[in-house]
Order: sequence, then structure tokens, then C-alpha cells
Amino acid sequence: MENTKPAYYCDTKHSMHRRCDEWDYKGRGIYMLTLAVEGRTPVLGKLMGSEAEAYIELSELGKAIAQEVENIPNHYPQIRVLCKQVMPDHLHFVLYVQEALPVHLTSVIAGFKTGCSRAYWQLYPAHKIAGTTHSVIPATPGKEVSCAADFHEAVNNSKPKRQGLWEAGYHDRILFHDGQLDAMIHYVHDNPRRLWLKRANPDLFRIRRQTMVAGVECTTLGNMFLAERPMRTLLQCSRSLTQTEIDAKREAWSGGRCFRICP
Repeated sequence: MENTKPAYYCDTKHSMHRRCDEWDYKGRGIYMLTLAVEGRTPVLGKLMGSEAEAYIELSELGKAIAQEVENIPNHYPQIRVLCKQVMPDHLHFVLYVQEALPVHLTSVIAGFKTGCSRAYWQLYPAHKIAGTTHSVIPATPGKEVSCAADFHEAVNNSKPKRQGLWEAGYHDRILFHDGQLDAMIHYVHDNPRRLWLKRANPDLFRIRRQTMVAGVECTTLGNMFLAERPMRTLLQCSRSLTQTEIDAKREAWSGGRCFRICP
């Protein structure tokens, strides 16, 4: 039987390589895209301000990346850039494909990445990755290096390769539902504030493994307030229950303890 799976298909795909198998990536659509800097190196800018007024002060490279996003419609007039947010070590932007594209969206992003890497090479002829400085050497078309280890190996073996700016692949989220566009745009613009909160409150975003809660070992993420206070318990009740039934359930489970009822 003929294999009809898409060319990028594999049994297990990293999140930066997953695509919707049933979606036409040449057709009209709205996408929220995320690209990460190789090694998550914060070369695009730094977080500034406060929780209420958090923003990213872009580096020269970050400014060049922001301009590359705005340049996408110059290469593909079918595309409109709805919003963008350059973060220190990654990029979010929302694209509106208004008409059918001549190529797969992946080709659009590949061209965008090439433009970003070109700006990277021009601004930083010597790249610092993981504390080690590597010099740029001539590139071989179609054979871009995508990680520091490969770049180091290429230098040692005298292979004509250069390291790109971005990690391999990208993440896309497709707009399918009413109201989703507003959520996408809010998510993109709200990134600096969320990063500020994460840095100001690291315990709220820390994964704790082998945590004992009420005698049970589990993995937790976020605020441990309730878990560390077993006398306060969340009791979830169906919306179909009457107030009398909710009161009876609370009485049966409380044993004198204080509950928060979540309908």
C-alpha cells in the first residue's frame, strides 16, 4: 500500500517539529509561531521594567530580528504580520496568510531563519556559545550547522560550515476557533510580564519531583500552599447537584475541616 504520510512524519516528533497532519500549510490561515535561539542563549535583549510595565530592551541583534519579521511580507505579499514579541532567547509572532502561498509555511520560516542568521553573522563575526568563542568559517549551501557541538566539530574537521542563530524547527499554533486570535495576540504581548513574574517568583514555576503530599509521593508544579496545608481541601461537585446535595457532600467529607467548594 502506498505511503500517504507527509514527508515530515515520524512516530515521535519534538514539539518544535510537530505539524498538523490534516492541515494545508500553503492555504489561508492564522498562525502563532515560536522560534528559540540555539542553546537558549539570551542574545536578543534583556528584561526591563516592573510587573506592570515589563518590556524587552532589544540588543542590536534583537532589533535586526524584529525587522526581519516585518520584512516577511516583502518576500511573501500573501502574508500579513499581526504582532510580534522578541524575547531574550526566543521569538513569538502571529502571521495571517491571506491568500494561498506558493510554498509550504516551513519554507517561509526557513527563509526567515536564513535572513536572521545573516544578520547574526554580520553583527557577531565571532560567536560565544556556552562560554566558548568560535570563529565564523565559510558556509556550504544547504548544510547549516544547528548546534554548538556540531559547529565545534566542523571547525576541528576544517569543514566549511557556520552556526545558525535558531534551534532546528519551530512551533506553530493554528487558529481554529472564535476568540482564539485575541488570545494569541494577548499571549504574545504579555510575554515580558510573564517572564518578569517567573523571575520574581521562581518557586511558583519550579517543578518538584518526589514530593510527599499527604503521604503520597508525586511531582508538583507551582504554589505549594494547598498541598502543604492538608486541612484545606478542594472538593469538586457537579453543577447538577442541588444546594442540599452539596451541603450533604460537604458534611460527609469535612469531618470539621474547612472546604472550598468548586462547582
